[in-house]
Amino acid sequence: MKEEKKVNKTKLWVGIFLSVLLLVIILFFSGYRVVNGFKVGKVGQLTMIIPHSETLIFIDESKKIITKEENQTLTISLSPKKHSVIISDEGYYPWKKDFVVESSGEVNLSPIFVSQNPSGNIVTKNDPEYYKIKSEINNNLPPIKEKPKNSKDGSMKLWLKNNTIMVQVGEKVIDVLKPIEDVKNLEFYKDGADAVVFSAGNGVYVVEIDKDGSQNFMPIYKGQNPRFTKDNPDYIYILDSETLMQVIM
Repeated sequence: MKEEKKVNKTKLWVGIFLSVLLLVIILFFSGYRVVNGFKVGKVGQLTMIIPHSETLIFIDESKKIITKEENQTLTISLSPKKHSVIISDEGYYPWKKDFVVESSGEVNLSPIFVSQNPSGNIVTKNDPEYYKIKSEINNNLPPIKEKPKNSKDGSMKLWLKNNTIMVQVGEKVIDVLKPIEDVKNLEFYKDGADAVVFSAGNGVYVVEIDKDGSQNFMPIYKGQNPRFTKDNPDYIYILDSETLMQVIM
């Protein structure tokens, strides 16, 4: 009788274990994960569009993805918790962002690609456009709140206030950055609305608008006292002392 009770008890525990295991498997394949101890949440998604092929993407410094084509859309399933992504592309500054995925949440990130060694050409005084470009640079003052610059898609406004770079998105106003040195020129970076390019002191820089989860900051040019103008999303004209150059971004 005792042996029979012992066998029945064993069967009971085995049954409970198998039931729990089956439940865990079902929850796992349904997209649920255990996070923060015993809290259960459903996996979310990270979406990014990567413009270059052969770009390395590291998720949480371990999972590695390599893009296979240009303008590839990546959709990555992630547990509901804090994550980090690092993007590495040869010839460009690395880009890093910390972010939180909520249960069943969706996160869309827009990585910024800034060349570590921008190419360019010197524009000589023999060029028929030299004096016109130089005049445009000298007259290119930072925008003010009353007359801001608009992003190409019209979703953002950009201006300078008390040497602080300001961006408005809808009703939200973001103080992006206040450089130590005076800002001389200020534009949206390339054709997007994710970063701005500005000149201050002896350099020209790109800074990310989004300050959440680490704000990326990259130099484009270092010289003496550069100023610039931008009338094309692919390049800027920089005037440093008497040297005028076209710099590809």
